[in-house]
Amino acid sequence: MVIFDKIVGQGVAMLAVYLKAREVWGKTGSKLAAKKLRKFKIKFHFHKTVPNILNKKKTDLCPLEKLSFKRTPEEFYRCLVEK
Repeated sequence: MVIFDKIVGQGVAMLAVYLKAREVWGKTGSKLAAKKLRKFKIKFHFHKTVPNILNKKKTDLCPLEKLSFKRTPEEFYRCLVEK
């Protein structure tokens, strides 16, 4: 499976791991996403890498980024399903 997304944060990276994707493409990707994808040996291609993915108002981290912290890919997926 190959995943394409405009913005790839750690949340998308965790879903890629959970879904056993082999590759991820994004216009913008975070350093945290890159680290997670490298750890699980998933190829990735970002046009631009940024330190963090921010919320729409750019006042805090993206809610999915926050939800993904200190969780395994399985735990993160369960949290998404429950919401």
